[in-house]
Amino acid sequence: MAIELNHTIVPARDKVAAAKFFARISGLRPEATESHCAPVRENESHTMDFGNRARFESHQYAFKVSEEDFNAIFGRVEAEGIPCGSGSYSLEDRKVNHRGGGRGVYFRDPNGHVLFAFVRLYPTATRGVMILDVPLLGLEPWEEDKAKSMLWHFAFHQTPSLPEK
Repeated sequence: MAIELNHTIVPARDKVAAAKFFARISGLRPEATESHCAPVRENESHTMDFGNRARFESHQYAFKVSEEDFNAIFGRVEAEGIPCGSGSYSLEDRKVNHRGGGRGVYFRDPNGHVLFAFVRLYPTATRGVMILDVPLLGLEPWEEDKAKSMLWHFAFHQTPSLPEK
């Protein structure tokens, strides 16, 4: 089963103003619509749908962007004098974080939501990727798969008092 995130509802005091702010800072365009939300299309499969709410909690929204888009977003944030920072707990230190060789900046939108634009997260800390296709304990094929000799490593790792050396 493939799941694709289609849209995210973002609560706002003024949905149109919130959509315009997000679009302007992100270098996007709000979509013309007469619906209950003011959508901004991020890519071919996802929109940020800003909806009017009287009360709401602030949220954090993180966006992976290209180097070029990061530079443009950060430039617009600085040009508009929006307080920004290097972390979710340092939103106003006016620094870009460089964790793990990436770049990222946090800032608030007019509704108090934290927006995080980043180029990549921890690229120098990642040596490789491993994809495992293993049965999960308790799911239907488990009893059948458990009896197969090719799964010896499950029994091996579940052996009590097995010496580590």
